Amino acid sequence: MPAKAGNEYRGYKIGLWIFGFIILWKLAIALGCIFNGYGAANNADGIPLQTFGATGAHALVTEYAVWGVGQVALLTIAIVVLIRYRSLVPFLFAVVLFEHIARRAAYTVLPLPHVSGAAGGAINLVMLAVMLAGLALTVLTRRDARPAVPA
Repeated sequence: MPAKAGNEYRGYKIGLWIFGFIILWKLAIALGCIFNGYGAANNADGIPLQTFGATGAHALVTEYAVWGVGQVALLTIAIVVLIRYRSLVPFLFAVVLFEHIARRAAYTVLPLPHVSGAAGGAINLVMLAVMLAGLALTVLTRRDARPAVPA
């Protein structure tokens, strides 16, 4: 964590672009879960909602929407950080990555029934790889951003 939250950023510029891309990607998924949770659960994640009964399907779709609202809140903070407090980008990137990994771990321990071949699993793996690369690029300090060492 930087001592002061400001717009000074020492990581690689491509790391900022990846962070912005991840924010938009996750925001699109979150909005899809809020406004079309049934489609997100049934099609993207391959969860056979028709086997849950009306009440069970409604409960799961509601949980998708609630998760989407939480993501929009987190991603709104991420947008503010990207625009105004770039020194915090590595920290927030780590927070977003932690949420992603922790959620995947929770679904591993408590799996939902799903149809194999759903695109959501592959999309999450790609997103994980992109986030790991992006975090590394934001944490690493550019040569031109390093403070001069006295001779």
